[in-house]
Amino acid sequence: INLGSDLMPLTEYRLVLVPGTLNDTAVSPNTFSESITWDFATRNGDSTIAIADIFEASEIPVKLHQVVKISGVVTHINGESGVYVQDDTEAWSAIYVQNSDIALSIATGDIIRVTGEVKQTAHSVYVNPTIEFSVVSKNNPVIPVDLTLPFETKWQNMLVTIENVRSTGETYQMQHFKITDGSSEEWVCNRHLLNDPAMVTEFVSITGILVNEEDVLLLVPRSVHDYVS
Repeated sequence: INLGSDLMPLTEYRLVLVPGTLNDTAVSPNTFSESITWDFATRNGDSTIAIADIFEASEIPVKLHQVVKISGVVTHINGESGVYVQDDTEAWSAIYVQNSDIALSIATGDIIRVTGEVKQTAHSVYVNPTIEFSVVSKNNPVIPVDLTLPFETKWQNMLVTIENVRSTGETYQMQHFKITDGSSEEWVCNRHLLNDPAMVTEFVSITGILVNEEDVLLLVPRSVHDYVS
């Protein structure tokens, strides 16, 4: 959905799509039998929006401020801010749960159940636990999803692995570097490496969380151990 460049920065907007105005071209399309509303806010000089890839059990996209129930394995703890929860169903994909109490009380590999409100900040959608949180089980395997280039937004927030790529030698502010499979290119976070990878560096695999940062899908490895080159 391209809203053009007529939006004011630092302004809240609401976009309402009535039935018949949104066409799902998937093999098993959603019908969108009722109006869908997105609340969003522009940043400084920014006029783009992100659509939430969060679905109900019926695979109907949820709305912002709707209360949902999710469960899945914690694949990464984002400091004291929140956790990434990933399950094995296509409907849910992966969800970011923003809550410092949860981040400080669980470990990677825990399966958690959360009931909370869908919210949005900048270009990410997350669940804010407001009703229920519980640990279902501990020490579960954290299995990345195997991907090939290019990255797709449907895998946002997922723990993924990409194999058999090499650095192009291009870096951005000494924090990101580009990889290629010979045709497509994507960005990888460089914060866990001491030096920028040389142009000839080849990677057996790179594992990390696929995040949307400044409108770019960026692979963010959890530690230096996620780089195998």
